Amino acid sequence: MDTHPESRQKCSSCKGLPLISHFKVNAQNGHGKTCLICLHKKAQKRDQNEEPELTPSSPNEEDMSGLAEITIDTLMDQLGQASGVHTLTALVNISTLKTLTKTSKEIANELTKQIWENGLYQFM
Repeated sequence: MDTHPESRQKCSSCKGLPLISHFKVNAQNGHGKTCLICLHKKAQKRDQNEEPELTPSSPNEEDMSGLAEITIDTLMDQLGQASGVHTLTALVNISTLKTLTKTSKEIANELTKQIWENGLYQFM
């Protein structure tokens, strides 16, 4: 019968001393530095802080209240005709760029790529 209590390890996150079995096992030094409870809390917090879905509202919604929604193709046409224009405000329907797996950044990159490939503008 084993009378030795299970060893403990200090958690680098909560600074507590949970049982060693409350840490992930890794190949480098045997056990992780953060206990499973803290890892779970961090994962929950990360999940809550994930990028929100795109919504039609924006900080400049008032500025766009009089704009009609246009398609990406219409935007490309307008950009092609806008020589010498430095600013263009448009309410663009990006639903053709959205998929369940695309983030806001991926959608912006795709739109930038389409503008670049159409030879309308180059981004440096």
